[in-house]
Amino acid sequence: MLKLLYTTAEARLALGVGCTKFYQLLNAGLLEGRRLGRRTYVTGSSLEALVGSLEPAVTPTMLKAQHEKWAGQRKPRPKPQENDSGAAK
Repeated sequence: MLKLLYTTAEARLALGVGCTKFYQLLNAGLLEGRRLGRRTYVTGSSLEALVGSLEPAVTPTMLKAQHEKWAGQRKPRPKPQENDSGAAK
């Protein structure tokens, strides 16, 4: 079962961000904060919404794999053969 409210420490840990970035997200309205007594909590639904709104990561390795998938139809050119003296024929 999803928790309804997370403490700020739990929410930061769940997102993997530091204090500064966490409070930037909270102050920008990207996270929904609630007060219960003197403590600040973040709603579980706002954490899910934030993560869902992030763009997918595309790393150089992922791009290379995608390129090789489409370029895999071509065969690499063979290197010129060398004779005994080291010069290409």
